[in-house]
Amino acid sequence: MLSTVAAMPFFTAFSSEYYGYRVPAALYAFWMMLIALANIWVQRLATSPPVLGERIAPAHCRVIRQRELATLLGTISAFAMALVFPFASQMALATIPLWRLLLQRVSPPRG
Repeated sequence: MLSTVAAMPFFTAFSSEYYGYRVPAALYAFWMMLIALANIWVQRLATSPPVLGERIAPAHCRVIRQRELATLLGTISAFAMALVFPFASQMALATIPLWRLLLQRVSPPRG
C-alpha cells in the first residue's frame, strides 16, 4: 500500500500538467483505484481474526468495510468519468460520500 501512495505525487503532477487530457486523468483515477484496492486488502486484514480484538463490534467492522467499498466505487466513477469527460474526473471523487450513504442505506450496520 505504501508503494501505491508513494507514487501519487507523480500522477498528481502529470495530471495537473496536462489537465483536461484523457490519459493523465485516467491514469490518476486508475492509480486511485489501486490505492483503494490496497486499502481494502489492509482493512480486511485488520478487521479479521486474529488481528481483530474480541471487544470490537461486528457493526463497526461493517462500517469500515462499507467505507472502503465506497472509496473504490468513487474511484471507479472517477475513472469512468476520465474516459468520457477528463476535465471532470477528479470531481467524480466527490461521489465517495454519496456511495457511502447508499451502501449504508442498502445494508445498514446492525449492532
